[in-house]
Amino acid sequence: MVGMVHIARFAIALAGACLIGFAAGIVLTRLHADADWYYGLAILLAGIVGLRTLTPDAGISINGLRRRHQSSREGHGHLPSPLA
Repeated sequence: MVGMVHIARFAIALAGACLIGFAAGIVLTRLHADADWYYGLAILLAGIVGLRTLTPDAGISINGLRRRHQSSREGHGHLPSPLA
């Protein structure tokens, strides 16, 4: 079963790829690029979305913190903060 984190990661990566693709499409149109450039851009963006979706710690995390940092802090056995 796919968790909500995976769905959110895919949605964020897809939205980012759409924005990049839109801006790159405008630039390619202004430069009168051939169709090969558009195909190459589509393949590149599909690869980025796929990589971002499949690798959990790649790039910017949805919550702003990476999992590695959270687990490393929890594993040292520190006492809880009195402010928490």
